[in-house]
Amino acid sequence: MTPSEALTEAAKEGQVERAAQLFKQYNCGVSGALVAAATNGHLEIMKLLPFKAPCFEHHRQGQRGEDAWNLAAKLVISAAENDRLDVLKFVFPEGPDDDYCPGSSTKSCCKGAFKCDDALSNAIRGGHDDVTEYLLTLHPHRLFWNMKEACEAALAEFRSKNAVEFLYRNGHNDTLLVIKAFVEAARFGNTVVVEFLLDTKRIVSDIFDKAFEYAASSGYRNSPTAIFLYYKKLASKNSFIRVFEQAHDISVLKLLFEKKMFRSNLSLSRLTVPHTAGEVQILKFLLKCECISAQSIGKAFVNAAISSQTGALEFLCRDSRLPTQAVDKAYIEVVTRSNSKIMRLLYDTKRVSPEAILKAASSYEYFNVLPVAANYLFADERVSEEVKNQALLTAAHHGHSRVFSWLRSSGKCELPVEMLEEALGVASDRHTVDIITELIRDHI
Repeated sequence: MTPSEALTEAAKEGQVERAAQLFKQYNCGVSGALVAAATNGHLEIMKLLPFKAPCFEHHRQGQRGEDAWNLAAKLVISAAENDRLDVLKFVFPEGPDDDYCPGSSTKSCCKGAFKCDDALSNAIRGGHDDVTEYLLTLHPHRLFWNMKEACEAALAEFRSKNAVEFLYRNGHNDTLLVIKAFVEAARFGNTVVVEFLLDTKRIVSDIFDKAFEYAASSGYRNSPTAIFLYYKKLASKNSFIRVFEQAHDISVLKLLFEKKMFRSNLSLSRLTVPHTAGEVQILKFLLKCECISAQSIGKAFVNAAISSQTGALEFLCRDSRLPTQAVDKAYIEVVTRSNSKIMRLLYDTKRVSPEAILKAASSYEYFNVLPVAANYLFADERVSEEVKNQALLTAAHHGHSRVFSWLRSSGKCELPVEMLEEALGVASDRHTVDIITELIRDHI
């Protein structure tokens, strides 16, 4: 380990005496140690190491002093990210300084060597209010920040209403930024920022609607924001309907249902895939209210089957409005996915039509569930002999010998010999012929 590396390690761990001893003994480079001390808040170590804040006098004289500026940049960024106000004030002390001059030369120097535009944004994203406010006091007389990025950070992260209000009051308040802030604050559930920006009287109707819908439909558990916006009574009628159809929180849904009259047979497009417990809870609530259409129930049922949502399937099956076509479609879908568990669950409901059972049993490429499908086909009393005969002829004609092998091995082949002989007559390959022949012999 080099002396500089040892000094950096001591600075990181806050070992003041060791750091002082190493610097005195080796007089080594201190940049790494300063950054390590700044990151970990060891100001006492920073004070014992040689450091002078960079000034613009060198810039005016044509001396860029890039090393000093780059080191200062690292220290400022570290202080901003780690909420080290004391470190920041050490690097750039409070009060006026003749070494700093506002104007184009300052801006030019900052853009050239001092690359820490994101320090202010990082402080805002971290919710470090004191650091944020101090950095803003340095702008523009001493340091320049990327104010557009900083504003967007404040208005996107929303951990600090103070930062948003400070930026707004100090001129960073163009209409597009306010609109973006309002919508994003609603989406992330920051009610205090939403309220502040709404009070600016710069939020038009369609933007309010958009924010209301975001607050209700996003996955950030921000129902208080949606409820706050509801009671402002500024949303359009169409927005109320969209929120009702998209809400992800049952408290929002119940409020809208209690306060608003909605049409019957409502199609809830956002709830056709009840993946989460919250969505299942909402679906149960709507089914009790009988305001959801049969088509939506069917879509939800099919998607629940595909997603193996057994809980949703069970309570949806009990709804008399569930279309037979949806049950059949769900059954075929799970067959194509070789999901025998859901196949059994659907079959046990006694709502799968004989036609769907036949179609599933005819999907012979899905070998993993073929025995299950064949069992349901030949064991179900609702399936007529004509349908069973049709299935056998189709299997024989296409050379699907596996269905006949299963019939023989399962011991469940109680089909008339005449039916088997008819299948033998259309069999397309030797292996299928042999198995059907053995089945006929077993009967004889």
